[in-house]
Amino acid sequence: MRYTKLAVLALGVALAATAAAKGLNMQPGLWQMEVKATVTGLPFQMPPRSHSFKKCLTRDDVQNPWNNIEKNTKENCKYSNLKTSARHMSWTMKCTGNGKVEGTGEITLDSPTRYHGRTDMTIHQDGQTMKTHADVTGHRLGACNGNGNGNGNGDR
Repeated sequence: MRYTKLAVLALGVALAATAAAKGLNMQPGLWQMEVKATVTGLPFQMPPRSHSFKKCLTRDDVQNPWNNIEKNTKENCKYSNLKTSARHMSWTMKCTGNGKVEGTGEITLDSPTRYHGRTDMTIHQDGQTMKTHADVTGHRLGACNGNGNGNGNGDR
């Protein structure tokens, strides 16, 4: 059970990084994002995990990278080596809490309305080491709306 929780933590960090894909030359609005993660090193075979979600990115979100990335994770994670250009962002992270987690990630903007990226993490706990790899993608669906998919002001 503990290993499953760590795998879910790793997926959560990948999701947070995907949701924080800011500072790039992205169009604000409603984005569809997907994370496909694999976990190795567990005492049992865990099938690949996939999670898809929508997020409204405001103009402030896309103009101010890294503002809330640490707030997006539920564990004590610190991000460093934060690099952002108009088409690419990358980072290194370390988390403490239910085990030690270290990793890297990067996102590349294919166009102002589409991106892809990856995260790779190593988790150490109770003498065990497991690794996660997540492929992340996102594409803009349109303007944000008030139907639980943002606050309706993503294009302001």
